[in-house]
Amino acid sequence: MAYARGPHNEITVNVTAALKAAIRMLTKKYRVFSGDQKIYLPEVNHGVYPDAVAVCEAPEYWDDDTLLLVNPLLIVEVLSKSTQKYDREGKFDLYKTRPSFEEYVLVRQDTCEVETRYREEPGLWRETVITDPNGSVFLKSLGCSVSVADIYENIDFPIPPTKK
Repeated sequence: MAYARGPHNEITVNVTAALKAAIRMLTKKYRVFSGDQKIYLPEVNHGVYPDAVAVCEAPEYWDDDTLLLVNPLLIVEVLSKSTQKYDREGKFDLYKTRPSFEEYVLVRQDTCEVETRYREEPGLWRETVITDPNGSVFLKSLGCSVSVADIYENIDFPIPPTKK
């Protein structure tokens, strides 16, 4: 996301690094891309930028160009006040048009909360929300976990005001 705030950018880097580390030991091969990788959705003739994306085995591109990725498996969005409604609804609906897309991860930046949505079958998505800073997020599409602490490394949340 252009003009993102520091915490958004740092969480995005943390997520990408955590994904890369998690898949390194897996038998099946996956590739992870940063938010600069555009995903093309030919079903709706639209392109969007996620904060991070993983593909299985090898990336596939539209018209053999390495600009427009068409086979996302797992997509991560770091939620911002200005984009969270679009990320949760509109962008999710766009991503669902890709047959390869199996899992959506939404990461809040103002509090410790990671939400996963996994496609169990066409039209049926299972949602899990993790708020434990010492917990882990199981990514069913990749068959591995990443720690919540790794996602939020160096992130300080605002301390809520105390009631008098």
